[in-house]
Amino acid sequence: MSSATPEQQELVEDLRATVRAALSRTEPGTGDAGTWALLVDQVGVDGLLVPEAHGGLGLGARELVAVAEEIGGAAVRVPFLSHAVAAAALLRAADLDAALVDGLRTDTATGSRRIAVVPSSRDAVVADDASGTTRLTGTVTAALDAPGADVLLVQATYDGRSAVCVVDGTAPGLAVAERSVLDLSRSVGSVVFADTPATVLLSGEAARQALADSLRWSRLALAADQVGLARRSLAVTVEYVGIRHQFGAAIGSFQAVKHRCTEVLLEVELAAALVDQAAAALDAGDDPQDLVSTAALQAGTAALAATDAVIQLHGGIGFTWEHVAHHFYRRARANVSLLGPVQDLRDAVAASAGL
Repeated sequence: MSSATPEQQELVEDLRATVRAALSRTEPGTGDAGTWALLVDQVGVDGLLVPEAHGGLGLGARELVAVAEEIGGAAVRVPFLSHAVAAAALLRAADLDAALVDGLRTDTATGSRRIAVVPSSRDAVVADDASGTTRLTGTVTAALDAPGADVLLVQATYDGRSAVCVVDGTAPGLAVAERSVLDLSRSVGSVVFADTPATVLLSGEAARQALADSLRWSRLALAADQVGLARRSLAVTVEYVGIRHQFGAAIGSFQAVKHRCTEVLLEVELAAALVDQAAAALDAGDDPQDLVSTAALQAGTAALAATDAVIQLHGGIGFTWEHVAHHFYRRARANVSLLGPVQDLRDAVAASAGL
């Protein structure tokens, strides 16, 4: 983070330490409303990206990365990515003065209502106002943190154009069901809209741009999550191979084990550098789509390498349900495709290179 000022570096380290302390008693793969409340009360993570005028912290990408890395390293079940990143970034990108938007921003900053973003493919959810009020029809098979959300920001097709609609969590015709997924530290639900009343927040180009910005911030946060997860996995592995003895020596002294840990370290440090570079570009107001995509790809590679190693280098115990290794492995695997196909990232990088 060489481009950060000393004050920014100090703030980032303070954030890391505070988040780490708040999560120190939460086991990987677990987490509940109390865990989220602790992060909200002690750190204010829900308002990280919300402007100060709406009760938030008004911070940027560097601070976001610091918090996301600590949450990823802890592998806990909290709605940080959906509420504090995707929703907050979407509302910030909207840049509207409407009372509805202002209220939602305040909800995001104060945690008074939990907000989740429900992305959808084209025509999966359709908004229609033929009856005089806007209503949604359609199904989304997987939406992060939709179960238990008080408000949904739904991507829909409205009059043939992209739109973002606001749906109350108790609206008639809305059905949200928790899904069983690989990652035990994520809450994912299916969402069905059956003539569900909604309010159109954005439409057309404004909606497309806001959704793109939200996705960009979310990918950066998820890449940082992967870096934190990879670092924690590597640390657990290095600690274990230092105390596990075989043939009269610590297995960490064996060349094959040392090489494996070194290879993982190289992947992790490259990912961390790319994430920092993307965060710096985002804070500078540049268009870092290629940087974010590159960082997300490398972070996924690093997390998969580190979580493979944490299982394999622990030997038999690494394959047991009682050990934390499977929580790291599950989260890393699920994170890779959480925000869409990996091919989308590859296509973005290729396009930026003119390929």
